[in-house]
Amino acid sequence: MKTSDSMALPSEKKRIEELHRDSLNWISELDFIKDEIRFFKKLLRSYSFEPTTPNLFEKLQLFRQQMQEVLNRNMEDLDLVRKHENHLSGMQECDQLECDQAYLLEHDRLGEEIVGHLKKFKKLKKNIFEYTEGILKASRNK
Repeated sequence: MKTSDSMALPSEKKRIEELHRDSLNWISELDFIKDEIRFFKKLLRSYSFEPTTPNLFEKLQLFRQQMQEVLNRNMEDLDLVRKHENHLSGMQECDQLECDQAYLLEHDRLGEEIVGHLKKFKKLKKNIFEYTEGILKASRNK
């Protein structure tokens, strides 16, 4: 049965709202990562670090490279989620169960990808925090 948003069955409308909410949450998380990376880049370029710190240059370069990789992936994922969100309206127009199932499978796959990306970024943030905290504490104790 083909339904419009205003004629959607209550359970179908709820499911569509949940999918929409998921997509908007993913977009919000991915947008925030861009801001966090901007902060980390400024932090790692700051003069807060002692040039005498062993392997400082190499470690900072590694963090910068990892952040750029995360940012690139982040932009790709953001584009995918936005396209996915746009297809949600098409799913409302679809009158076949297969269309719904295909979208739901894609939604689940994309959700797993986003969760993996967020975990990877959180691990990178933790590594940066631990590294910079140690350097800043050492410079404060001098």
